[in-house]
Amino acid sequence: MDFKKWRLDLIVLGVGAVIFFGTISILAWKMPLVYNSPDENANATFAESVRTQNALLVVEPLGAELRGLLHPRSVVAVGTALVPGSFLGLPLFYGVVSKLTGPMLIRFLTPLLAVAAIFAWRRVVEVLFKSRPVALIAALALMFHPAFWYYASRSMMHNAPFVSLLIFSAYFVFVRPTKKTEINWVVGGALLGLALWFRTVEIVWIVPIVAGLLIGYRRRIKPKMILFFIASIVLLLVPMLFLNQQLYGSPLTTGYTIHRTGSFIDSAVNVLSSGNSPVEAIFALDIKTILKHAWYYSVALFPWMSFAAAAGFLIVVGQRRPCRAARTYLIVTVLVAAWLWAFYGSFVFHDNPDPTLVTIGNSYVRYWLPIFILISPFVGELIVWLGRHIRHIFVSRLMMTVLTVAFIILNIHPTFFAADGLLSTRQNLFAFAATRESVLAATEDDAIIIVDRADKFLWPDRRVIVPLRSEETYAAMPTIITLAPLYYFGITFPPADMDYLNQEKLVGSGLQIDWVKTIGEESLYQFRLVK
Repeated sequence: MDFKKWRLDLIVLGVGAVIFFGTISILAWKMPLVYNSPDENANATFAESVRTQNALLVVEPLGAELRGLLHPRSVVAVGTALVPGSFLGLPLFYGVVSKLTGPMLIRFLTPLLAVAAIFAWRRVVEVLFKSRPVALIAALALMFHPAFWYYASRSMMHNAPFVSLLIFSAYFVFVRPTKKTEINWVVGGALLGLALWFRTVEIVWIVPIVAGLLIGYRRRIKPKMILFFIASIVLLLVPMLFLNQQLYGSPLTTGYTIHRTGSFIDSAVNVLSSGNSPVEAIFALDIKTILKHAWYYSVALFPWMSFAAAAGFLIVVGQRRPCRAARTYLIVTVLVAAWLWAFYGSFVFHDNPDPTLVTIGNSYVRYWLPIFILISPFVGELIVWLGRHIRHIFVSRLMMTVLTVAFIILNIHPTFFAADGLLSTRQNLFAFAATRESVLAATEDDAIIIVDRADKFLWPDRRVIVPLRSEETYAAMPTIITLAPLYYFGITFPPADMDYLNQEKLVGSGLQIDWVKTIGEESLYQFRLVK
């Protein structure tokens, strides 16, 4: 073997990939089967249902009788079936993979996809920016960006697989690794269609961007290739329409949209349908809220990465003759960032019990993964630009290496040690597993447990209703208790709250609540009929 032919950039990237994969497996290797969010738990449960039952649903015989109350978050009740409350891609395809390879692999499937996507991204950037050093640094900037580093470890969340599939699609379209051009376009389209299985809602910006690129480069692309590309996307999406029909009753309805109204899209559509212009629709948005969220979660949370990317962006803008691909890339980056900031930034998410905390675990960070990917080449442009201004080659390369390593080191703290970081998440998972075992030991197999947040580790071992503090829940409790043992697990009530429940709130229902046991800062209570 001729070691002289080995490329240094691939060796560096390979070493980084080993470190990356090892660290993002921290939530999978020798860990209990619990998850840190209801989305992950639901995806894992439905993937297991696909593996064992060949069905993307869980049967709940009491579902219709209790009028859809008996389900955890991120799950939708449709008659006597519990179906995904999010997108179908991850539970379906991960379930199929686990059927073929065994259940253990799917916990490492997202990290494996992320590693492969990083190598693909290096080639995409090299082709678009015509620079191997920029491509290497961009790949490392993506690999060790706290957002990508963190969410690549959240193995049952849609976001990292979604962006990985987008990168694979771009790889086949721009790099064209096979000699058969038709194959590249077909595979690229199929991968884009598969990505939309994982996050169908992103179709609202992906389709305009792709359409714009195809139109802008129509003279360089044979019409036959465009046809192959579009046809492969459609062929991948048609089965999803049939599956949506089976699960939700409409081909255009998803678990994500079936119980969500009042979104950014709804507001924009209402403004436009009222006869106002698109400009008026834009100004109807809460710009202050959007800018606040964009600043906190895509700039201030990782300032060294954000400002380096901003500087690199300005460097590319200031180039006298940037290649057409780089100019187009700048436009795409601005459009995608503007849309994602406006779309998700207009929502208010409370993922943490303390809504004032700005952490990497908040939904904005994972929804803005495409932005963090797109800005990674600009980090490379900045470091390479600085290196060009040092005449001595050794000193230049040393400076570029030191800067790249410094960025990586700075990213360690928010990824692992900050609030919601991977180390605290790992500790939470062990705590959730211990709490689950304690609750399961104290309740009957057919029990129904009312919870606030514990559904993410109690279901599907126990049937759950969310939350307690709901008039709909209180109204259903007299019926529920005649069907199964009924419990509440959540915050520990002070004596005053227990008196209020037993002497006022539950009196009209003929119920009483009794303390069973305390587990950490939470307690288990049982409801019983008053004779």
